[in-house]
Amino acid sequence: MKYTFNEWRENYDSISYNSQKDYYNELEKLYPHQAHYDLNFALQVFDHVKPTHITEAGGWKGDLANVILSQNNDIVSWKNIEICEEAINNSKCKDSRFTNYIPDSFNWFDAKLYNGLFLSTHFIEHISNADFDKLAESLKDVEYIYLESPLENSDTVWNDYFGTHILGYGWDNIKLKLSGHSVILENNYCKLFKK
Repeated sequence: MKYTFNEWRENYDSISYNSQKDYYNELEKLYPHQAHYDLNFALQVFDHVKPTHITEAGGWKGDLANVILSQNNDIVSWKNIEICEEAINNSKCKDSRFTNYIPDSFNWFDAKLYNGLFLSTHFIEHISNADFDKLAESLKDVEYIYLESPLENSDTVWNDYFGTHILGYGWDNIKLKLSGHSVILENNYCKLFKK
C-alpha cells in the first residue's frame, strides 16, 4: 500500500486530492467489501422522514441505496458523493434514481450539493475533525441529517487502528457541532438529527 494506516493519518492534511483518490482506489482492490450500515435503523429513518430526495456522503458502492430504493417507489433521487472511482465502477446499485458524484476537490463540503435527507453511514470517522467542522457548517440548513459511525460518546484516538479512521470527535462533540439540530432517533452508533 502507498501508506500504512498510521502514515495516512499522520499525513492526512498534506496528501493531495489525487493521491487520496488513488489511495482509496488501492484500498477498494484490497478490501472491496465495505458495506456497513444498520438496516433496521435506516428503515426507521426512512419511515419517519419519508424523503423523496437523498444525498449520501461516502456511500461507497451504493449498497444501502440498493436496498432502500428496491423497497421504496416514492424516492425520486439518491446522490452518492464518493471519491473512490473503483467503488463507483463496482457499484451494487443499478437503479436509475441513484447517481454518483465525484467532487472536484477533497474540500467538497457545500450545501449546494445537498438535496433532501443527508445521510452517511460509516463515513464521518474517515475525515478529520477540521473536515467534520466544515461538513457540520455546510449542513446547518439541512432539515434531516442521518449519521451512523462506530464512535463512542467521548473523543477517540485511532493510532494503530487497522483502517482509515481518523475523526477524533465522539458523539458528544458531534452533537455540539450540530447544535442547531436535535437528535430525534438514536441508538449507540446511529443518530437522526432534525433542525
